[in-house]
Amino acid sequence: CVLSALIFGVCVWGLGGDGSRVALADIPYTRGSAVSNILQVLFIIILLGCSSYFFHLDAERLVIGPISKMAKLVDRLNKNPLAPIEESADTGMEEFETGFVERALRKFGKLIQIAFGEAGADVLSKDNTISTDGITTSTFVAGRKMQAIFGFAIVNNFNACTECLQEDTMLFVNTIADIVPRACHDNQGAPNKNIGDSFLLVWRLDDDADIS
Repeated sequence: CVLSALIFGVCVWGLGGDGSRVALADIPYTRGSAVSNILQVLFIIILLGCSSYFFHLDAERLVIGPISKMAKLVDRLNKNPLAPIEESADTGMEEFETGFVERALRKFGKLIQIAFGEAGADVLSKDNTISTDGITTSTFVAGRKMQAIFGFAIVNNFNACTECLQEDTMLFVNTIADIVPRACHDNQGAPNKNIGDSFLLVWRLDDDADIS
């Protein structure tokens, strides 16, 4: 009876010696229970699949993605310290710790580019080695001679201008500090430093350039 019930949903019992039998069919209930179990298993599979997918999306967006971008940025700056640093297009990450670290790393890279400039780019790229043990700096690397054209731009009557402008002096200085380096960069030069009312500009020449 048990075997027949499992296979066909039918149980047969003998009632007496006259050969009479009683058959009880439970096929609709068995089918309904089987369908219910199948649907339950499918629901659990779909639920686990969706949970895993959305967890992967959040991990990629909040952790893996920002860390990968920071690692690529560090590797790019190690190979070329003057490589352009683009601002992150994902503004929604600023409220998270990974977004804060990524933004700080980009600012730090820009400060290094400003501080070392083109002349110090080779020092950063050749004297520093990044490995699993950290950053190793070699101080015994021989220097090399470089050829360049230096320009010295001075703002005439700067003191008189500041006395006349008074509180607008900062706007005046910032405007000049925007025009001069931008013009130098547009003409393949590199601003080196600002000393009060003066700007030191550099145009680096090729090593094999003929300056005679």
